[in-house]
Amino acid sequence: MTDHQLTEAVELLKSRDAKKRMTAVDMAAGLNSAGAVALLIKALQDQSWSLREYAIKKTALAGHQAVQPLVRLLRDGVWYTRAAALQALELIGDIAALNAVMGLIKDPNRSVAEAAHKAALVLSRNAEKEILYSAAEKMSAEQRGNLVDLISKSHAALAEGLRSHLDNLPRDAAQTIIPGAGDEPDAAVRLQGLRRELKAILRQNDRIGNEDA
Repeated sequence: MTDHQLTEAVELLKSRDAKKRMTAVDMAAGLNSAGAVALLIKALQDQSWSLREYAIKKTALAGHQAVQPLVRLLRDGVWYTRAAALQALELIGDIAALNAVMGLIKDPNRSVAEAAHKAALVLSRNAEKEILYSAAEKMSAEQRGNLVDLISKSHAALAEGLRSHLDNLPRDAAQTIIPGAGDEPDAAVRLQGLRRELKAILRQNDRIGNEDA
């Protein structure tokens, strides 16, 4: 039944009717599967502003299983797709995305940079202190400095604690981690196949006018 529902959702997402496309997002949000997450990711790439906004909240409901697909979207999406992915990551609140989010706080697109700032602050603030410290240890020296500066603007004590922790690390502890390097291989393979299947949706959307952007 799940496969049938996902197939129906894919077909609805191809529709020119905005309500049907939102129904597709609703259906995908109700399915706990990698295929459903892939469809939600495609909705975040849509040209329609209203569909993207709707899909952001629905994608967040997928929780942890949506984090790595969203992180991958940060690397090569157009600006509005990256901004949407950042907003979804902010809502999910998983500290595992912090490294990738920090890579966009100086994005040349203002909307992306602002979304990255907000997401990074939320992820840092909501994480347990030890987990935040561990995440920061995996960042480059530049990203560490940017993170401390960002947090200090609203959470001085947290920023000072993080600064002190990082200052006491061995000099060779700084390293640059490629965003998304912790992807689960099996999940990545499954999603790759699903993306190929769903790419037809984007080609269809390219021929559809942006009805409300």
